[in-house]
Amino acid sequence: MGQKKSTGIDMLDLYLHGGLPRGSVVFFCANPESMSEIFLYHFAAARRAYYFATDRSPKYIKQNILDFGLKTDDINFIDIYGQYHEGGEKVIDHFTNELGKLRKVKDFTCVIDTFSFFLEQDISYSKMKELVDLIYDITKETDSISYLYVLKGVHDEKIMKSISNTCDVIFDIETRRDGDMVSSTLLIPKVRGTFPAPTQLIKYEIRDGIRIDTSVYIA
Repeated sequence: MGQKKSTGIDMLDLYLHGGLPRGSVVFFCANPESMSEIFLYHFAAARRAYYFATDRSPKYIKQNILDFGLKTDDINFIDIYGQYHEGGEKVIDHFTNELGKLRKVKDFTCVIDTFSFFLEQDISYSKMKELVDLIYDITKETDSISYLYVLKGVHDEKIMKSISNTCDVIFDIETRRDGDMVSSTLLIPKVRGTFPAPTQLIKYEIRDGIRIDTSVYIA
C-alpha cells in the first residue's frame, strides 16, 4: 500500500488493489460526451495538484469542481487556455516551462485537461514525443501521478498508440447509446507494476457524483 496512491475515488482504488503505483503516467482516453472530466476533478482533489487548463478558463473548471462538492484549496491551476487565446505564440514553451517548475515539488497530482490541445497544434511527431517524455520523466522523478486527458476518435491512431505505449496506465472510457438510455464504462487494460491487472469492465453513472456499478456512491 505504501507504493500506491489513491485516485480520490474509493471504489476505483479497490479495483486497482489500493490505488495507482506511485510515479504513474495515466493515458486517460474518453469520449467527449461521457462527462469524464468529473474523474479528473476527483483525481485533482485527492491531494496537492497542478491542473493544466488548455480548453477552458481555469475559473470555470474550479467552479465545476466546487459544484460537485470537492475542495480546490490544494489545486493549483495553470492557465494554458488564456496564454493561447491571448496570442501566446510560444504556448508549448510556456507549458514546458511551467511543467519544469514541478521538478522542485514532490508527491503531487498533475492533470492535463486536455492533452489533445497539444496534439492539435502544428507540431511534429518528435516534438509531441518530447512533451510526453518530459511529463514522464518529471512524474517519475517526483513520485507523483500524471493524467493525460486525450479525446477519443480525434487523433491519428499512430499517435494514440505511441502515447499509450509510453504511459504506465490506461483508463479507457466509452459511452454508448441504446435508444433513450446512455451507458458509460471504464476499462483499465494496463497498469504497470500491478499484478494481477484489473480486467473488469467498470460501469458507472454521473449524477451528483460518480456512481460505480450503479449501486455504490462515491462522494
